[in-house]
This record gives sequence, structure tokens and C-alpha cells, in this order.
Amino acid sequence: MNLPGLSIRRPVTIVMIILVITLFGSVSLTKLKMDLLPNLNMPMAVVTAKYAGAGPREVETLVTRPFEGVLTTVSNLKSIDTVSTNEYSLSILYFNDGTDMNFATLEMREKVDLVKSYLPSGVQDIMVMRIDPNNFKSTMEIGISSDMKLEDLTRLVEDQIMNKLQRVNGVASVAISGGVSEQVLIRLLPEKLQAYGLTESQIAQYLMTENLNIPAGNIETSGMSIFLRTNGQFQSIEEIKNLAVPTATGTVVIFKDIADISLAYKAKTSESYINGQLSLNLSVQKQSNANTVLICTGVRDELKKLETTYPNVKFKVIYDGSVYIKDAINSVSDSAIQGAILAVFILYLFLRNTRATLIIALSIPVSIVTTFVLMFLFGINLNLISLAGLALGVGMLVDNSIVVLENIYRYRHEGLSIREAAEVGAKEIMLAISASTLTSVIVFIPIIFISGITGKIFKEMALTITFSLMASLLIAMTFIPMAASKMLSIEYVSQEKKRKNLISRILDLWESFYQKVKGGYERLLKVCINRRFTTMLIAFLIFAASLLSIPMMGFEYFPAMDEGVITVDVLLPKGSALNETHAIAFQVQEQIRKIPEVRDIYITVGNGGFVLDRSTTEKATLNVNIGSVKERRRKIRQISDDIRNRVATIPGAKITIEDNSKVMGFSIESKAVDIRVSGDDIQELKRVSSDLLGIVQSLSLIHI
Repeated sequence: MNLPGLSIRRPVTIVMIILVITLFGSVSLTKLKMDLLPNLNMPMAVVTAKYAGAGPREVETLVTRPFEGVLTTVSNLKSIDTVSTNEYSLSILYFNDGTDMNFATLEMREKVDLVKSYLPSGVQDIMVMRIDPNNFKSTMEIGISSDMKLEDLTRLVEDQIMNKLQRVNGVASVAISGGVSEQVLIRLLPEKLQAYGLTESQIAQYLMTENLNIPAGNIETSGMSIFLRTNGQFQSIEEIKNLAVPTATGTVVIFKDIADISLAYKAKTSESYINGQLSLNLSVQKQSNANTVLICTGVRDELKKLETTYPNVKFKVIYDGSVYIKDAINSVSDSAIQGAILAVFILYLFLRNTRATLIIALSIPVSIVTTFVLMFLFGINLNLISLAGLALGVGMLVDNSIVVLENIYRYRHEGLSIREAAEVGAKEIMLAISASTLTSVIVFIPIIFISGITGKIFKEMALTITFSLMASLLIAMTFIPMAASKMLSIEYVSQEKKRKNLISRILDLWESFYQKVKGGYERLLKVCINRRFTTMLIAFLIFAASLLSIPMMGFEYFPAMDEGVITVDVLLPKGSALNETHAIAFQVQEQIRKIPEVRDIYITVGNGGFVLDRSTTEKATLNVNIGSVKERRRKIRQISDDIRNRVATIPGAKITIEDNSKVMGFSIESKAVDIRVSGDDIQELKRVSSDLLGIVQSLSLIHI
């Protein structure tokens, strides 16, 4: 098929096709999701449940084994590991690679529903969770402070603020920590109970039966059906005090006569501080596969509205997962744009023809826009991996166009008309550039078929490069001949009557330099041809030296990344009181404040608000904001080491530093790496499974 000839004879058609592709590409770009990493769809899922007050043996017998019995029948299941601890049951399921985890978790939920009726009545918080590395950290952390009392602020946040944030599109849940809540405190009077022949269990059962809303059927009237219910829940503490309690003798006694009833605050299990000021902390978790950047933007917009509605409440974004994503992606995008500009500049140095350079420059954005269309159709989102592939492909986009244009140039100098030169030159070279492009594509195609997490990560890079190269081939065979037949003129090709301005003199100097380099290369080439054995020996020695240098380079799954946030975990012995943890956390804070790069310190003492956070009062987390890497001299790893040295002398707690220099926010401890990379090492997982409940606290949750 003579694509160059067809494009030259139908220029309007080609221009319209290019405009349509540009339109589709622009729309596709707005539809592409933006995240740090591709959707890995890791073949792992977790089922958890809480049985309050039960020990490990009871949890194993009454909860874990029923779960294990039905979960082993889930399709594509590779292996299952279970852990039973105090009050908690954990089942970790590994699936065959390539399993659709959305359907897998749906089937798991159905299996769990089968045994719900056989579980003890105290089993609660049953959840099915798929592991999404993009959600290993909260999407956003928000600190809330005010001059009002903490209990009033807690009530305001729970009743009026949390539901507004939960309505933001893409938000899965919002958890609160650091607040206090009220409860009704009832102290029964033993002598009064004995006098009336009552027991504690009878009082508890009676209160439960009185504090209920019960449906009362429906009434058919005037052609309408009205549903009724009895509102039996207590509305105030006075109702509880004046409750009539029946006795064994058939009489009744007022509840306040046999008990002291009052409102009291629940024992605090967590505290939050912003730079030492007592506050509340909200953890925003996104839905699986949702756009992190759009969610954070929506939450920030909602916070602006809340600041206007509640002027006496201060909102401070502690952590925004979209900031680092946008910075990283913008950095890659800037690199791609700079590469394209440099490619055009270098091209002009050699061609010294403005119109020819313009033709090549136009082919780059057209090829990129075409790539966006293919990325959208194949479900590839904008992330570090796909944009890295696109940046790598930018330099290769112009290769085909340069070869085609240079051949058109040659035929034009030989005397053919501009239309004939464009058609003959492009047609002659079409087979060669097709073979060249396909040889580049075939290098990346095998990556698409690699299994495991490596294949999932680099699949999008391979596809993006393939799309960009195929798009450049199509542009080189259609757009370049058509544009050359219209834009190149004999004056520009012959380059007559050039003005010797500053630019021309600079280009002449470049040409002189290039000719010297060319002459030196020709002489070197002759030497290599005349001394073939010596040339081959030198090449072999260089190759061997490169192989020997590999062990000295080191290996790393992902390069270190500087997110500007350091997490310090303070863990005290099991059962430590909240005030003890508070004291140690503030000792750590005082040491960290001495570091000049530190901007803000956010402390959460006790339960962090996550559903699976079992740490309660013996754990504290300090999020240390050290600002952007552009605004400081030291790297995040150096500052982390500084913190580690300063807090090493604080006794009574295990202090771990996570500098977030790894992708996906994994800890630098080995257990996090094992969970990320290894899906088959069950024995190693058993060693760390007791800590897994704390690790999966920020995974994508699918509630039953």
C-alpha cells in the first residue's frame, strides 16, 4: 500500500485525520488516571475479623477455622495462611498470577457470608481486603485544631465534617483519631439490688430490650400503605434515670434509685498533636483504582468550604499523597519536553533548514497525542512507569521522520519536483523504517509477557514505548511526505543567498567543528579496519570490565525517592499506658526539633484511627515534614540517619525510622520488602504475620 503517495494526493484528508487524532488524544489525556505506580493487581487478599475478649485458641477454633474451611474453595487460590491472635483472626490468601482480584474478593465475600450465621455473636468487623500498593498509605492526613473544648470539637467533626469529606468523589473512608466521646456511665448500687432482688445481668438485659427501635407493621388507609415503627431508643440521660424497672415481687422501681447514672467521657485511646498543639487527626482513604490527584484536589476544595463555614476551626493538611505524585510526574513530563526541544535543536544544527525542522517538530506532538489515545484504549494510566516509557520514546519518535525527510531532501537535490521527491523518497525508505521500528518494538514486546510483579510494573512502559514507536512510524509514512510536499520549497532546499547573521556564523562554526569530528572518525575507522584483531581485543576487554563492574554497582528493586516526609514509629511494651507513650513521643519530638530541616511534626499517640490498628495505647507515630528536596541540602536518608542517632539514647521504647525513600511507602525493614516481593514464602510470612495487621491498616478496604 502506497501510504506516502496517498497522503500527498489527499492532504486535506490527512490533515483532518491528524486533527481528529489530536482531539481524541486531548480528551484521552483528561480521562487518564494519575497515580504514582501502575495498577499492579497483586494476587493477595486478606480476611480479618475481631472477636472481642477472646484468646488465640478461641479465635482459632471459633473464627479462623470456619473461615479457612470456606476460603479454601475460592477459585484460583494458590495457598492460604492463617494467624490467630488475641481478639483477631487473619487469613492471608495467595492467588495465581493474573487473577482478577475484584472478582476474587467478591467470591471471598460470598464464601464468608456462608459461615456468618455459624460464628459467635461477638464476632465483628469482618472485612475482605485486596492489597493495593498504591494505598499502603493514607491518601491524605488532615489535622484539625480549635480553641473550643476537645469534646465539642470531636462532636463537631464527627457529626458535620467527616460526612462532608466522605462525600468527595473517590473517598472510601475517613477515620478520626485523637478525639474523645461521651458515654453513659451506670454504677449499680449492690445493696439496693439485693433489697429488690435484682442482679446485674437482669438489669443489663432489661436495658437492652428497652433501648430498641422495632418495626410495627403497616396500616392500609385511603389507598396508601403507612409503615409504623416503635421508637424505643433512649433520647436523653433523664429517660434512663426515670426508667421503671420491674422487680421479682411484681413491683417496679425507678432506675435512678438503684444506680448512679451520669455522662462521662470514654477512656482516651489516642491523642493527636500538630507541632505540640492538641488536635484531631483525620485519615482519608481512597477507593481502589480511584484517581489520587483528583481525590486530593476534591478534599482540598471541600476543606476551603469548611474553613469558610467554621471560621473558628483550623484545618491543616499533614500529608497529601498527590503532591509527590504530581511532582514526580511533572519531573518526568518536563524531561520529556526538554528532550523533544533538544531533539529539534540538534536536528536544526544538522539540517540548517527552518521548514524542515518545523516538519519534524510537528511530528513529535502528533505522535505523542496518538500515544495518549492508545494508552486510554488499553487502560494505561499516567504514572512514573508509563511516562518514563513515553520520555524514552520521545527521542526515538523523530528517527523515522528524519530518515524520511533526509531521503526526500536527496531526491529534491537530484532535480525531482517537490511532490515527486516527497513520494519517491518516502516510498523508497518505507520498508527500511518499518523494519527499523519493528526491531525496536520487538525488544519491548517480551516484557509484556513477563509474569510476576516485575512484568506488571514494566508492562506499561513496554506498551507505551511500543505505542509511541508505531505512532511515529505511521506519522513518518503519512504526515511527513504530505507536509514536505507542501512546506519545503526550492529556496529552502538549495539554501541560496543565506544571510551571514549571528545565527549563520554560529552554525558555520558548528559545521566546521562537525567536519573535524567527521574527519577524525574516518581516520579512527581506517585504523580499526587495518588492525582488526587489536580492535576486537579492546572491545572484548571493555565488555569484560563492564561485567565485572556489575557487582560493585549494587541492586535495588526501585530507586530511592525523596517524598519529604519521615515517619518515626515509637513502640512501647505491650499494655503501656497512654501517658507513658505520650511522654516518650514528646521526648522524641524534642530531639527531632533540633534538626534544622524540620518544618512540622505531627504526632498520633495510640490508635491511629484505622480499622485494624491494634496498637492502642502503646504506640506513637510522628510524621516529620522536612520540605521539598529542592529546598534543602541534605537528602532524606541523611536526615533519617540524623534522627536515628539522636533518638538512639531514649530508653524504654523501640523506635523505627521510615524515610519513605522507597516507592509505595514501604518500610526499609525487611518484613515490608518480603511482603511486597514474595508471595510464596509462607514460612517467612509466618514470622512477620503477627505484625501484618498493622501493615494492612492502610490497604484498600472492601467492607462486607
